[in-house]
Amino acid sequence: MKTRLVTMLSAAALIVSSGLAQGQPKKEVTIAYQDMNVPYRTAMESGEIEKATGYRINWKFIAGGGDVIRAMGSGDIQIGEAGSSPIAAAVSQGLDVELFWILDMLAKLGVIRYDDLGD
Repeated sequence: MKTRLVTMLSAAALIVSSGLAQGQPKKEVTIAYQDMNVPYRTAMESGEIEKATGYRINWKFIAGGGDVIRAMGSGDIQIGEAGSSPIAAAVSQGLDVELFWILDMLAKLGVIRYDDLGD
């Protein structure tokens, strides 16, 4: 599970880096997070994401999804957590945002116990 989590976050950082600069990619990214109970907080707090990606990550707490989208639109952050309504509003207004990962437990995963997640 930890390996998959770090792999997903590594991919996220690489996706973002491709749009940050032309030529040589930046090795620094700002990621906004909200007060959500999500599994990658442990990797965030331990520095595992930085170790896995080689990026310096500036974590920025932003209280609401609308504020996350505005910060993304202004260039203050490159990645952020936001709910479906702020993302839908951003897309409908023509903002250049891209949804690449859903932080949600989807139905019918067959996970009943922790052991069902695998390694």
